[in-house]
Amino acid sequence: MLTAIAVIWLLALSIPLPVAIFSRVDVESGLCMESWPDDVWKLVYSASLMALQYFVPLLVLTVCYSTICYVIWIKKTPGEAENARDTRRALSKRKVSYT
Repeated sequence: MLTAIAVIWLLALSIPLPVAIFSRVDVESGLCMESWPDDVWKLVYSASLMALQYFVPLLVLTVCYSTICYVIWIKKTPGEAENARDTRRALSKRKVSYT
């Protein structure tokens, strides 16, 4: 449990670190701008950030909701009348007649 918490904190601290490293204040405009050494680095960082913050959670949600839908709509629950034992039990209850 503590390992998972430590990994989550390390990821949370390391993901925005490249922006902090490559940000510079423009003297003329006074704006904080990202100055990457190469455009490829910016592209790789942006793509990995989108994957971590959008596609991975989307995949997790899709798998979870698909599992829920499978259990609710497709999987047969125990005790349904299609089970042979339950069908026999229902028929035997009908045979009882009080005269």
